[in-house]
Amino acid sequence: DDGVFRAWCGRRLQELASGAHGLLVMRREVAPLVLEAARLAEGAATGRAMSLPEAGEVALSLVPTHYRRILNDAVGYRRGANTSNYWGPFERKTDAQQVIHHLVRAVAGSGR
Repeated sequence: DDGVFRAWCGRRLQELASGAHGLLVMRREVAPLVLEAARLAEGAATGRAMSLPEAGEVALSLVPTHYRRILNDAVGYRRGANTSNYWGPFERKTDAQQVIHHLVRAVAGSGR
């Protein structure tokens, strides 16, 4: 059922956002979390299920320009890129936490 799936995605996204406070400094930890948040946001907003990289690309239109960097970095990592868009891990962590919270707000504000 579409409504059940969308509600589950919304709840899971909020749970993910409330738990995104740990170390989260390594790219291998941040990328999957950011992409899962993007996938859950898309599922909650539209009812569509999609791959992690596809969700990251779709989420680019949901976030301010500044946060596109973390999404591009996460998609690149998922696709095997060796280089990061970040010099150090702490800026990546902050952007990851902020983009996840932005996606929660975007879904809540979408009224869908």
